[in-house]
Amino acid sequence: LFPKDEDRQLSDTGLPPPAPAAVIAPGVEKPFVSLGTGGGMVGNRSVVEEAVRTWLSIGGSGLDTAIDYKNDDLVGAALEGSGILREQVFLTTKQPGPIGFHETVEALRDSLVRLRTTYVDLYLIHFPDLPDPKNQSGKELRQ
Repeated sequence: LFPKDEDRQLSDTGLPPPAPAAVIAPGVEKPFVSLGTGGGMVGNRSVVEEAVRTWLSIGGSGLDTAIDYKNDDLVGAALEGSGILREQVFLTTKQPGPIGFHETVEALRDSLVRLRTTYVDLYLIHFPDLPDPKNQSGKELRQ
């Protein structure tokens, strides 16, 4: 499945070829491996931007962040400053729990500003709660 190091040739850009990916929708491939900016990076803002730049510089193409991590602005700065085209990066972000339709739209808009992009490739609900009849975000988003 994964090529041996000696079989990985640099592309014309000087980067390794794209990492293996899974087709998650027609025409959409998500890398098997992404750099997550949660975990040990939460609350450790000094390492986030450098980690993202390093990841992209060695050919990483998947980035995973979330509003709850409070570092998506640094992910956006690193991506913008990397010289890598936005289309070459699979960017995932997450909203905090089910928050309602209008709040979801606003959260996504705010994330896009902090990430310095006009779109994300995958938008998830972080730690979804049990269904709540008062919360219609899932139903409304499907519409």
